[in-house]
Amino acid sequence: MFPLSLGNFHDVAMMQELILVFEASTLSALRTWKAIASVLNQHHLLPTELKIYDETVLAKRVTGFLEKRGKDNFLIEGCGFTIHQSTAARYAQSFVRIADSLGERIAWSEWCIALDKVGHLVMAWVVHSDYDFWQNAEDPLIYESRGRSYSNLPMRSNGLPPPLEQQVIDISKNPGRRIPRRGYVEAVGSRMWLTDRFWALTSASKSQMLKADWIAIREFDGVSELCVSSEPFHSDHGEDRVLQDRLRHLLFGR
Repeated sequence: MFPLSLGNFHDVAMMQELILVFEASTLSALRTWKAIASVLNQHHLLPTELKIYDETVLAKRVTGFLEKRGKDNFLIEGCGFTIHQSTAARYAQSFVRIADSLGERIAWSEWCIALDKVGHLVMAWVVHSDYDFWQNAEDPLIYESRGRSYSNLPMRSNGLPPPLEQQVIDISKNPGRRIPRRGYVEAVGSRMWLTDRFWALTSASKSQMLKADWIAIREFDGVSELCVSSEPFHSDHGEDRVLQDRLRHLLFGR
C-alpha cells in the first residue's frame, strides 16, 4: 500500500510522522506542494533547495519540476522534513506522509487543516516512526538486513501458492498495525483527526466516541481531533498497549 515508513530513506529512531489519508484522486502534486510550501514559508522553514527523490531542485522551481514530471506521486526532502505523496488505487485512497526529524516544529493539526483544503481528507494520525515501522514489518528479510532477531515472533503463511509461499511475521495482534480498507486505514494514533468521511466509511459511532471521557476531543471545520497522549505511541506494552487496544476497539470494533 505505502512504504512501511519514511524511515526507509533515513534514520527513524526519534522521528515523528503524520499520516494523512484522502479520498482517491482528490490530490494533485501541484496543489499539495503549494499548500506545503505555504505552510513552510509561514514558519520560515522553506529551504532554498530541496531533494525530489535524488534530484536537487531549487524551491522556486519545484512547481515547474512537478508540472513537467506530470505525476501525482512525489518524495520531497528538505530542512529536516520528508514529505511523501502516493496513491493506493486498490483501496481507493491517496495518502501523504509528513516526517519531521526535529520534532513537531509545525503543529500537526496545522498540516491537517492546510491539506484538507486541497484534497478530501478522511483521517490522519501521528506515529513514532521507528515503532510504526517495526509494528508493520512482515518480511523476515527486513529483520535479517538490520541484524534484528525475529525468532520469538509469531509467523504465518503469506497465503501464496507454491513456489511463492513463504513464512512471514504475523502482525495481526500488533496494537500498532495498519490494515488498509477501502477508503480508509484501520490504524490508531495518540493523536488522530477524523472527518465526516471517516464516519461514513466505517462502522464507528461518533456519538460513542464523544462519550469517551478518556479522550480529549476538539471539533473544528467538520474534523474531530482526538488526543489520548501528548506523545506518539512507542510501545506494545503497558499503558501504550491499553490505549491502542481501547482506541482500536472504539473506532473499528476490534
